[in-house]
Amino acid sequence: SSGINAEWPLRPGDMLGPKSYSDLIADLIAHAKVVDHTGDPCEQHFITEGTDVLVLYYYQRDSRESRQALAVAGCLNLWNVDKVRGMFNGVLRTHFRGNQLLVVGSMTKYGRQFMPKNVKPIRIAKYKDELESEQ
Repeated sequence: SSGINAEWPLRPGDMLGPKSYSDLIADLIAHAKVVDHTGDPCEQHFITEGTDVLVLYYYQRDSRESRQALAVAGCLNLWNVDKVRGMFNGVLRTHFRGNQLLVVGSMTKYGRQFMPKNVKPIRIAKYKDELESEQ
């Protein structure tokens, strides 16, 4: 067996390039439901079962920082390692409890463009001392 399922449609090859993928990510974020950022991502029911496209914004000091992304991923039990993997320009795209979830850095081009003004990016208490020293 070749491992190929003829019933699975293949995406056009042009969807695999960085420009097209960047456009896809921007479109997903633009139309996604914003997760309630007043909750705690470490709580079990922070994100419930569903079939929505959701976006969660995490705090960044600059566009390359990923410490909070790692903390959010750990709280959601996506992974618990010492390095963020699978990021595209500060965005982690994954499926979580049936939803498509985009975890977006606040200082990335996507965060600056799409994060609503009334949304305060997620900051995990694990780094509270470090965050307080910035103020």
